[in-house]
Amino acid sequence: MFYGHLLNILSRPDEAIYQANQALKLDSQKPLILGLYGALMTHMGKPQSAIPYLKKALLIDSTHRFVIGCLSGAYREIGDDDNWFEYFKKITWYDDKVVASLDSVLQEHGYRAAVEMTIKIEEEAANERYIDISMVGYRYLKIHNYDKALDCYEKAYEIHQPNMTYISTNQYGYDQLKENPRYIALLKKMNLPLPGE
Repeated sequence: MFYGHLLNILSRPDEAIYQANQALKLDSQKPLILGLYGALMTHMGKPQSAIPYLKKALLIDSTHRFVIGCLSGAYREIGDDDNWFEYFKKITWYDDKVVASLDSVLQEHGYRAAVEMTIKIEEEAANERYIDISMVGYRYLKIHNYDKALDCYEKAYEIHQPNMTYISTNQYGYDQLKENPRYIALLKKMNLPLPGE
């Protein structure tokens, strides 16, 4: 399954799907395999296709944090704010008071305001705990603050954040950056395919 992810990162989607399907045939009852398959579908820009596999994984293990996170991400990508938040709050480190406040912001002001709140929470917490800076970058990307997103991605590259290779995929709206020189420079530094290759 990881080979399928690598092929997708290298802009070889047909091969990625083939390899992922082969892995799924070999072991279709493990939540991790189903989660990785769902994550790949989301990374390929097919989050709707990911959801059944992720739900199947949760039927096997309802507490699998990786799968819960992937399902939250798939819902986020299709614009289902309620389901995004339902799964997000199951895996977040935010305390109950912050989760309730975030829920209120989401209901009253919408997704963008909720994302802005998560950015603020995580940037403030970064002094006290590990924060995945590439996810903060993703959140900036979702609210179309491309300069801040790229600041985060450049920092993530410097600290060797392991998920950085996914910036070459179709997930999360990275295509919005395809003509940005800073984005192109990051892809080149990581020897990843450039947009259109």
